[in-house]
Amino acid sequence: MKRFILLVYILLSAIVLKAQIPGALDFSFGNFGKTLLDWNGDLNSAAAIKFTADGGMVVCGTNGYLGGNNSCLLAKFNSDGLLDESFGTNGIVQFGYGGETSYANDLIIQSEGRILAAGLSAEAGNISIGLARFTSSGEPDNTFGFSGKLIVNIGEYETANTIVSLPNNKFAITGSIDSPATNLDMLVMRFLSNGSTDVSFGTNGYISLDLNNSSTDMPRGMIFHNNKFTIASYAFKQATDAVALVRLNADGSLDTGFGVGGKSVIDGFKIMDMIAETGSQMAFDYQGRIVVSGQFLGLTGTDPMLLRFLSNGYPDNSFGDFGMAVYQITGDNALQALAVQADGKIVAAGSSNSSNRNTFIMRVLDNGDLDPTFGMGDGYSVHQLGQGSSNVDGANAMLIQNNNKAVLAGYADTQNNSWDFCISRYYLGVVTGGGNEATYINMNAFIDPVDKNRITITGEHIINKMQSISLLNAAGQICHTWNGSQINYSGNNIILNLNKAPEPGVYLLQLSGQNILASAKLICF
Repeated sequence: MKRFILLVYILLSAIVLKAQIPGALDFSFGNFGKTLLDWNGDLNSAAAIKFTADGGMVVCGTNGYLGGNNSCLLAKFNSDGLLDESFGTNGIVQFGYGGETSYANDLIIQSEGRILAAGLSAEAGNISIGLARFTSSGEPDNTFGFSGKLIVNIGEYETANTIVSLPNNKFAITGSIDSPATNLDMLVMRFLSNGSTDVSFGTNGYISLDLNNSSTDMPRGMIFHNNKFTIASYAFKQATDAVALVRLNADGSLDTGFGVGGKSVIDGFKIMDMIAETGSQMAFDYQGRIVVSGQFLGLTGTDPMLLRFLSNGYPDNSFGDFGMAVYQITGDNALQALAVQADGKIVAAGSSNSSNRNTFIMRVLDNGDLDPTFGMGDGYSVHQLGQGSSNVDGANAMLIQNNNKAVLAGYADTQNNSWDFCISRYYLGVVTGGGNEATYINMNAFIDPVDKNRITITGEHIINKMQSISLLNAAGQICHTWNGSQINYSGNNIILNLNKAPEPGVYLLQLSGQNILASAKLICF
């Protein structure tokens, strides 16, 4: 009888999981899957989103109108999408770098939860790098720059589009800088923890590179991995546009073992729409391959495009057509956000403009084909998140939360036809196996047959310490979380202790650490 009840429970659990279609909005998040945040009735657009140590999320973006005296916003949300009103003033921090107008393009979370935002500051036609750091509670960090803010002026034009954390609380930015030939070159600049330029990097703390023979270069993503920088950029020329990858050594010199002399350029196609938007559009998968998202100008409109490169910078011919996959989907579609699941599937998001411009999310398989288990069998889904008459919304950034949900940050119009910060969450389904380097391979989890209050996880390469492990039931609810010292190691096994044995059913264990995302199914009898 007990086995019959268990089989029924497992069957019902499978039905619940199936009802949570990958690509569908998660109505348990925010207000029926989304949270809109208005500030002063202006155009508000979120550019980046990052997790905090307490499981919350911090979003940065810009408030105002193009060409106006804009300011920047930070907002903190709890893991359920509701505003964390203990942060800043009722969950919000408004700031500028000190010039006439400011833009926030990206952020990182440093030690002690300090939040560092990067972007640009404009003053009398001069464009400079803007930086601002805050404590975990949203107060200006007076140990950084000048009262927590810093404007970095090298020439007449330089921007920070992406920022990455480095060891010892150093950090680096990438963006564009004006060149002697009047084109924009790629800029990478490294800083000490207090905001001072790290002069041991490049020349006087920075390097600039022309990526494609006098091209206009606009970097949009950077990752620091294995003590090297990998940067993705668009490189525009009069006749053609290109996607360029660059790899630098830790000192700023080109890594000549990557691509051709440190660069890998895919040339010969037009990339259109929203080219001025910033944010990371590059990700590594667990094999060290590099995925870059973009747009391709097709015959009937703008199509979403993904490129994949091998770890040495050469195109991955096993993906799409010789490393490039273009998806012919109705309307004009642009990808602005990108992530790789632990199982190697690629999730990308942005906007789809058919009759209206709405939020677009898609997933593809390892070979580049659209995933038929995502959306309604098409591999993508489109969601109208705005509430105004213009029906405009879209995504600029993405996080994978608990390994089975995607959180998007972007913008959505309102009934007064302004734009709000918009964060929304989507189901990804059950994600198992795979992962980044040093992630578990062939993981298994089981209840100890003697002590049913104990869970054992086994794997071939359990060599890295986990930061957190969560136990989820079939409905996706977190039943228990272990952090830090609560996670016990025994050889190639992880041992987790519970206060009481789980109820019979199907569960999912989700493990996360630095550069690690993995999961394993657990069946309890």
